[in-house]
Amino acid sequence: MKGAQPAIVELIRGNVSERNREVLDDETRALGPVRMSQVEEARAEIVRTIRALESSGDIMVRRSDEDEYVS
Repeated sequence: MKGAQPAIVELIRGNVSERNREVLDDETRALGPVRMSQVEEARAEIVRTIRALESSGDIMVRRSDEDEYVS
């Protein structure tokens, strides 16, 4: 959450339970200031994990520039 745009922070917070929001907020406050290089490495690790989960079929990533499916 450190270094993220407010809209992204709210999007993430809005998609977790109230209890997880509290934990996330507590941990973010407890971290204090962090180096931007640490933020960038954490973001890269998240992207690598998402790509691995997508490749294994565990998740499906819907990109905004793709056509939607209709059933």
